[in-house]
Amino acid sequence: MDKMKNLCWFLFLLSLLGLSACKSKTDEPQEPGSYIESYVEPGAINIREFGHDTWDGEKKVMWRYSVKSQYVYRRGSEKYQELSILYGDTAFYDNMLPPDNPNKIERSRLELSFFDFNLDDGLASPSREHMPYVAFAKPVVAIDVVALDDYDDEHPKGSSLNDIAFVLFFECWHYIQSGYQLKYHPYWNPFSLVYLSDFPEEPIKLMNIVIQFLFLREPATADNHRVQLTYRFEGGGEVTGILETNKIYPEEKYSEE
Repeated sequence: MDKMKNLCWFLFLLSLLGLSACKSKTDEPQEPGSYIESYVEPGAINIREFGHDTWDGEKKVMWRYSVKSQYVYRRGSEKYQELSILYGDTAFYDNMLPPDNPNKIERSRLELSFFDFNLDDGLASPSREHMPYVAFAKPVVAIDVVALDDYDDEHPKGSSLNDIAFVLFFECWHYIQSGYQLKYHPYWNPFSLVYLSDFPEEPIKLMNIVIQFLFLREPATADNHRVQLTYRFEGGGEVTGILETNKIYPEEKYSEE
């Protein structure tokens, strides 16, 4: 009888250990992943809106645009993994975004739109409940604006407009480098700003392709003025777009294609 009792106790202890092991596995944190949803090789600049604004007391013309992709490196691809390692984006946990963070979404809210693109387009990660972030695969080494017509007395046709231009954009290089600290989260912070005449020596890494702005000083006349916007990338390659001051640009939904 004592042997039977001891055996029962032994089996009971084993079952407790088994339950404890299962529980510890359940309580283990999820495997780390990557914050960036996908990387793109750019194909064309897509102008989405033109308007007027005042910045630091000076009237500006403004274009809102995104960059269409020539090729997309998505999660699961070898190139995506290579780029994630290159940029150090390999230790992101979904719980780094608190539940009350506006950039964290519920899976039931797939109709939610953000900056004119829909999360039900397959862009939202099934394992990470956060706003998708799409980045250039290569760092941006320069952004240039050139007048295609006489812009004003100081900027005849063919001259650079960089001295009167700046761009606003999102980037997440500093977010990743900080160890995903929320204060550096790209959608948590205002846009980054770069004056084109004072472009940084270090390339801009992990710039977002979805929404950017170009601001220029108002032209001399109300006539239509055309300018060429060019992004240049590390290792070669560039993408351009023609912008006009008197053109109405139709709103377009964001698409990776």
